[in-house]
Amino acid sequence: MDCIRGWLHNDLQIQPTESASLVPPDSSVCVILRHHGAVIGVGTASVGSSNPVAESARNAFKEVSDNNIVRRLDPELRKFAMATVSIELELGAKPEPSPSKNLDRISQSINKGIDGVAVRKREKWALRLPSELRLAPNQNAAITLESLCIEVGVHPATALSRHLSPSDDVTLYTFPTITIVQDSVGQPIRRLVRGDEIVDAIEITMTTINHTADLIATHLITCTNDAGLVVGGYQPETDSLAPPHATVFVQVLVATALNAYLSNEFAANKDDAMATTANILANISNRFSDDSIIADSVAAAIVVLGNSNNQLQKKMHTLYDRCEQQVLDVCHQLVHENNVIKKPHVISMLADAAASIAVNGNDSTVNELAQKMCDTCIRTIPLESQIATIPWLVDAVSKVFDQGLQKNSMQQLLSLAISSQINEEGDLFGGFSLVSGDSTVADARGVRMLPMLALFAQLPNPSQSKAIPALKNSLRFVMQLTTRSQRASRFSNPTLSKGGVRAATWDASMPTEASAMALLGVSRAIKAFKVASGAR
Repeated sequence: MDCIRGWLHNDLQIQPTESASLVPPDSSVCVILRHHGAVIGVGTASVGSSNPVAESARNAFKEVSDNNIVRRLDPELRKFAMATVSIELELGAKPEPSPSKNLDRISQSINKGIDGVAVRKREKWALRLPSELRLAPNQNAAITLESLCIEVGVHPATALSRHLSPSDDVTLYTFPTITIVQDSVGQPIRRLVRGDEIVDAIEITMTTINHTADLIATHLITCTNDAGLVVGGYQPETDSLAPPHATVFVQVLVATALNAYLSNEFAANKDDAMATTANILANISNRFSDDSIIADSVAAAIVVLGNSNNQLQKKMHTLYDRCEQQVLDVCHQLVHENNVIKKPHVISMLADAAASIAVNGNDSTVNELAQKMCDTCIRTIPLESQIATIPWLVDAVSKVFDQGLQKNSMQQLLSLAISSQINEEGDLFGGFSLVSGDSTVADARGVRMLPMLALFAQLPNPSQSKAIPALKNSLRFVMQLTTRSQRASRFSNPTLSKGGVRAATWDASMPTEASAMALLGVSRAIKAFKVASGAR
């Protein structure tokens, strides 16, 4: 790092002898240079380079020299600009050959964000390091391997088939990497894991939890315009919206999360959160003013939100009344007709909506309907699919059954969640290993566990003592996924990046749904810890 920083300071003049023996043989190196978050130079040196540090720096410096803005700076100003450039340096170990020639199989086995991938045909190499892959967020490992195969001379048809012939002199490789970063001259050099600093479990305090809620709320508010339209997601590596507009369900989820955030007495952005929630609900009400079809999941979400806040229900009373009637009609069909098919998460959301109506009214028949909906979820959804019902089924059961969390089915669901929680130290600690295709991954989809764990930690039940540490660990993972100021400063648009919950520790994209569910969970966790401290 000192070598590269010195070369930057010396007007991009490289002294190769200074780095000739800095890394072991067969190492690969990637250098990424950023100025105020914008990437201005990327350089890679592959396996076999005699001086990979110098070669990668030379490739990165060439891009800097070709940059129109940098090129127009006078020497003194250019020197100042170079002092504020951040350097990300990634070192790849000696590549390890894979016995398989199936690209899909290898892509499923790599340690995402840690392992680089390489292909060799005879003496020709092509590789990608994780830091490079983060700059091309739309490519998965299998697609990357296809490109590498073509680079070394594999016929495109063979590469696209993703299965190389055993007789071909082509070998696929993976290799572990380490990454360090220095933000500017004189700043400390820090170790990164999958592009980010690791959040230590000791950092989980009420202060940091409240700060995390403020960060995520700020991101969601920034992602909503004055007309109440919410972006579907944000890709900070390319400073683009992906997708540009959220679904109606995600809009309601954002409003629900901001409403939960407002219940926190220490929330720093209450006025903006309140205004944003109102704008979202006005937008949705206008959208359905012409009797357009409302999806059951959206109707259920609106009913749950309306019953959590009387004022919001009054603001959208026409839409709310319509959604309430739809929820009751569909629930009646589900509990009395065997041929009605709904996805697990939709059934559980409808159960939660019915339960919300029941606890806010005096109609015993609605309470009975809500109980039957909960029973229908438990009876008809296989245990392995019940993860999809979290957190809505748990919410529903806790509302309409006395000591509902003590039910065997709820305790079993909690045990299923906790058993999938990752306890090994590292950036995935506290996340949940969930099935995805043919493998298991720990990513933002596990954030849905957080609101459920908060409920089990707050209300008396046989597993409350297990739920509390699981909740704290889950909060650590959410903080790991949440883009803090330091990480946001390494993106070209820090304002929009800050507070976004990333899709995974190795994927910087920020699905709005993940941020909303995280804020809902963090807000509930704050309430749970407040109740717990008051009980002592």
